[in-house]
Amino acid sequence: LFLYASWTRGFRGGGFNGRCGSTQTCQPYDQEKIDSYEVGVKWDGFDNRLRVNLTGFWMEYANQQVGIIRQSAGSGGGQETVTDNA
Repeated sequence: LFLYASWTRGFRGGGFNGRCGSTQTCQPYDQEKIDSYEVGVKWDGFDNRLRVNLTGFWMEYANQQVGIIRQSAGSGGGQETVTDNA
């Protein structure tokens, strides 16, 4: 019988939308943080004829960064892709 649990914390640095179509969308975005949890059990039984592996995952994001495609206000109807926090 093998029981385990782990926790990790990761991040992605913030930034600035430098390739935007208007001054309204040239805005900075915050860094993304994530806490990731994993718990599990591994078991071999019945003289190694049965193996059970169960694992559970959970992730909690803060300020998740996403790419957004939208109509640009400053380019006469064109599109722009910007990064923003969800």
